[in-house]
Amino acid sequence: MAKKKVLLVDDEIFHVELLEEQLKEWYEIIRAYDGLEGLELAQTEKPDVIVCDVMMPRMGGIEFCEALRNIPGMANIPFIFLSAKGRIEDRVKGLRVGADDYVLKPIDIDELRARIDSRLNRLESIKAELEQFKNDIISNVSHELRTPLTIIKGYIELLLRELSNDDRTITNYIEQIDSNSTHLDIIIEDLIFLSELKSGTLKFDTYPIFIGELLENILIQEQETIRHKKLELVRNFTPDMGHLNGDPVRLSQAFRNVIDNAIKFTPEGGKIEINMIDSPTKTHVYVRDSGEGISEDAMPHIYENFYQGDTSATRHYGGTGTGLFVTKTVLNHYHGTITARNIEQGGCEFEICLPKN
Repeated sequence: MAKKKVLLVDDEIFHVELLEEQLKEWYEIIRAYDGLEGLELAQTEKPDVIVCDVMMPRMGGIEFCEALRNIPGMANIPFIFLSAKGRIEDRVKGLRVGADDYVLKPIDIDELRARIDSRLNRLESIKAELEQFKNDIISNVSHELRTPLTIIKGYIELLLRELSNDDRTITNYIEQIDSNSTHLDIIIEDLIFLSELKSGTLKFDTYPIFIGELLENILIQEQETIRHKKLELVRNFTPDMGHLNGDPVRLSQAFRNVIDNAIKFTPEGGKIEINMIDSPTKTHVYVRDSGEGISEDAMPHIYENFYQGDTSATRHYGGTGTGLFVTKTVLNHYHGTITARNIEQGGCEFEICLPKN
């Protein structure tokens, strides 16, 4: 097994040579004598860990660390400072620019090795988590992506064959294509959200918006599915209700997942009700369906990522198990809440509360 690369950066040549002698049994050592040289070697050698002195000429350790963290692909390399300074403010300064750890001089080599290994182990753990995340996506999503696309292709073929038939038949085919395209769009948007969340690139914009208008747009997108299932839709809100500042794309995604679930779990001919209560400080949205409700076993887990209440290969309802996790994550960003409850008469109701400040 290849040794992990450790980049040693220190302007004291004797100190670098001594550390290399003490560490070379366990790691491949790369040497640099100031921050500028260290920055160059970090990009060419791609070390697994950087051990760096704080006080150096040309470019010190703090400046080196800060510059490194702004280079694509370098932000997650474990960075350990060596310093003769034990002041808490000096350590805080280093941690704020992206350092992961501090070792005080004079250096105990066993402590340094332990800290290097700890950071390497943590990095391996993160890589394993990312690998598991990728596997979860492949496992949970491949089927869900394939099924809508298969249906879309099938109806397109039927549409081409039936072009000479009456318009109603063609319209039904187009409605099926539209419905499954909507379902596929929801899945893809949630996957993009999860990818950005995992990579740390998830962003929220802020604009004046109306929650009522977002809900109205969502229902327009879902209208063909609602009509095809012959659902009764009751809405007690207007487009000008729920004025607040937020990201219309993210909040639409959050509400869309809840509404899509209500449509999915409501049987043909059932009823969906969307109510809004608007106050000067909060907006409450209630999405109620007439489906089977949520089992007691499933209720504590419904906001977990990739959670499936029914994991069998023949499960009746599709979905990746990401929707409510995405919704809760968005609402948490706005200090909002989501609560699910079963209704005595049958079905389930989700209450979403968003503060206006």
